[in-house]
Amino acid sequence: METKLLKIAEIARQNPKEKFTSLYHYINKESTFQVVKSQKPKAKF
Repeated sequence: METKLLKIAEIARQNPKEKFTSLYHYINKESTFQVVKSQKPKAKF
């Protein structure tokens, strides 16, 4: 997940006017859980 986000950040930095029409392909079950856990450390899965 992190490398995908770094790639998005790199593209955005190189071309600030870039429009990301879909980021759906960067989302998966593992990355979703990672984000939720980082927001709610006491959450149980």
